[in-house]
Amino acid sequence: MPSVFVVSEVGPLKLNIHRAIEHELPKVSVRDIPEEVMDFVEMIWGKYGSTKIDALNRLVMQDPAFKEAEMEEGMQEIISLDAMQRYYAPRKPVAKAKDISDKLPDETPDFIADILSAARDEAREDEDRKSRNPSDRDKPHAAWVPGMTSDDD
Repeated sequence: MPSVFVVSEVGPLKLNIHRAIEHELPKVSVRDIPEEVMDFVEMIWGKYGSTKIDALNRLVMQDPAFKEAEMEEGMQEIISLDAMQRYYAPRKPVAKAKDISDKLPDETPDFIADILSAARDEAREDEDRKSRNPSDRDKPHAAWVPGMTSDDD
């Protein structure tokens, strides 16, 4: 959605929409919504429709892109597109380290094979350590290791 959002006392704010509804609800003509859009809206409603407004407000105020802009510049600061992309861009699913094949293509040079093998072993040890110590689960995973990301996307 091509928009500019700013930090406000009530959370991220789209100024044009705010101006349009700040005094009264606008009269809106209703059109048919494409099925894929309706599916998305229904998914959001299913997840948040029964949530109380105070809880939704708290959730919005904890938005990471909002918090970043608020901490850096304060009220009325534009929430940057870079921040929104960092926090909301879909991430590729990461494969479990134990599922990474030990087999490399035959033409892989030995020194690269050694590096990949060491990285794979480290990722497996890290995964094993995290399974034994749940407080380490939020630490970054070795997703840079070739074969760690799923090719299903």
